[in-house]
Amino acid sequence: MCIYSYQYIKKGMSTAQIVLEGDAYYNFINSLQTEATKEGYRHALVRFMKYFQIKDTDTLVKLPRQDIESYLIKYFEQQRQSNRSKSSMEVVMFAVQHFCVMNDILINIKKISKFKRSLKNKNTDFAYSHAEILKLTSVMPLRIKVCVMIFASTGIRKGALPPLRLRNLKKIDNL
Repeated sequence: MCIYSYQYIKKGMSTAQIVLEGDAYYNFINSLQTEATKEGYRHALVRFMKYFQIKDTDTLVKLPRQDIESYLIKYFEQQRQSNRSKSSMEVVMFAVQHFCVMNDILINIKKISKFKRSLKNKNTDFAYSHAEILKLTSVMPLRIKVCVMIFASTGIRKGALPPLRLRNLKKIDNL
């Protein structure tokens, strides 16, 4: 049995518990493959249940389909007003969707996903110009300069650089 404790801030009560047990929770958590996914979905499900003061998974599984859909839409509205990112909303949606799928509850995800948009685009990434890269690399030690140039010229992810070895690189004639 897994019990999460949290505090009711709005009602002034000291602590309350969300109980994660029973067949509904077993179907949900044991159908996930990795420990990281289990922990992420567990946390997302608890956040959702905490927001609507649902005390255990057996109560959640007994809710009518329309109530779960309505709760998700209300949750997304609150998250959007709190300026939360779209991806944080998606984790909750996927966790609740997986819980429903594993417990034979059919919810309309296409309709619900229309409500998970963010107020504004938080992504402010941009590509560096050649002049900016040249300015950056002019003050770097050689080792870091090589890393920056590999990132700039190949577009690899940051996690792909550490396992990269010299034998993985190919010399280009004019460079």
